[in-house]
Amino acid sequence: MSRLEVQRLHKIYGRGDRSVKAVDDVSFSVAAGSTLGLIGESGSGKSTLGRICLGAEAADSGRIVMDGVDFASLDKAGLARWRRRSSIVLQEPELALNPRRTVGQSVSEPLDVHFKDMSKADRRARGEQAFELAHLSPALWNRYPAELSGGQQQRVGIARAMVTEPEFVVLDEPTASLDLSVRSRILDTLCEVQEAMNVSYLLITHDMSTVSALASDVAVLFRGRVVEAGPWRSVRRNPQNRYTRQLLSAVLTVDRST
Repeated sequence: MSRLEVQRLHKIYGRGDRSVKAVDDVSFSVAAGSTLGLIGESGSGKSTLGRICLGAEAADSGRIVMDGVDFASLDKAGLARWRRRSSIVLQEPELALNPRRTVGQSVSEPLDVHFKDMSKADRRARGEQAFELAHLSPALWNRYPAELSGGQQQRVGIARAMVTEPEFVVLDEPTASLDLSVRSRILDTLCEVQEAMNVSYLLITHDMSTVSALASDVAVLFRGRVVEAGPWRSVRRNPQNRYTRQLLSAVLTVDRST
């Protein structure tokens, strides 16, 4: 059974002649423990869909169903529980982390929000587990983001996203700001985390090589609409839409040997 189902979502910004259809009749599903790649250029509606799936923004119409439960039926407490079960890894790790907080504090912060009754010792233990999962040295716990490399910063972002043990995570261009050799290692880590936690990923990207590394299925977005969808291997080998073919022509190879 699908963990997350998106059914005919619509989202419009603005009114009248200045209105923009950010999401136009979009449907897809993300199975438990799998990755759906949501691919398209900037402005195609990917990030809007990610925010809607996280409950950070409301759709104008359509349904989101998580494990059979419709978002529309959730009260404030139910939405809070969903936000505890979901998380995000952002594109720019240096901007996503508070420069005045140690990375240990940043990783533990979601526990302060979602698990207020958890003891300080338990929060530290959970944070250290997340460090280990993201392949971060415990010696970095009291360092500040500016003291870390870009790859280390993104690993902090992964640890922060996973510390609450979520079931669904949005990966918003998780390697776009990293060098190719660093991307490879981050992608390996994300695969390991998914296998260890059985977490579902919604991968937002325009990079086909990242899709190849992580996603089993894809939905191609163009101006807010899904123009092609299906198993990634099938779409990659035999794209039916002209826009998909244009995206595939710009593939970069990720070096996974370093």
